[in-house]
Amino acid sequence: MAAILKKLTKKCSGNSTIDIIIKNSEEFDDANPFPIESVRVKRLIKRFPEKINLIEKFAKEAYPIIHEDVLTLITDFLNFKLEHGSKIEKSIYKDMTVPKFVDRLLSKRPLVFCGIRDLHLLQGNHGKGCGGFEAIGKDGEERAPRIMKHYLTYDEMKVSALLGCSCYTLTLNKGDRYNKGITEEEINQFTPDALIV
Repeated sequence: MAAILKKLTKKCSGNSTIDIIIKNSEEFDDANPFPIESVRVKRLIKRFPEKINLIEKFAKEAYPIIHEDVLTLITDFLNFKLEHGSKIEKSIYKDMTVPKFVDRLLSKRPLVFCGIRDLHLLQGNHGKGCGGFEAIGKDGEERAPRIMKHYLTYDEMKVSALLGCSCYTLTLNKGDRYNKGITEEEINQFTPDALIV
């Protein structure tokens, strides 16, 4: 299991350069507009040009947080779904590795998903609404845009609850509850960077 964990963390540490980070941010923003601009990398490097290397370092060091036992669970989950899953699930999981599945668990989530009615905001201008996730991955029941190719099934959501992400970030302000991403000019009044989990 340690070998899988090592492979997973190696796979997740990419060759992020500031140009790639900005390009990815722009592509994400085209489909999912950021509510504020002050936290965008392109704004941070204008404010802190001396910290470009630090921003790249933070991006490269972002990683999933996952207990070793969850890797065994994922392997068992994939094997079970390949044997007993729907045709849609078998198609998605056909060549799935543990690192690819962890990536799926992190990247195929809606932007917002909450409440007893599954209120959600979907990625990529797919809109917002409530419900519809119970059909994802079920043969003959999926309805676009809520399809397994783009979003997690309820079974996957249960596994995804067992992992998270961690990364460092630059800070703009003291971080109080109502800060709204407003940039504070007196940067010596708060810590210059922080760890987000």
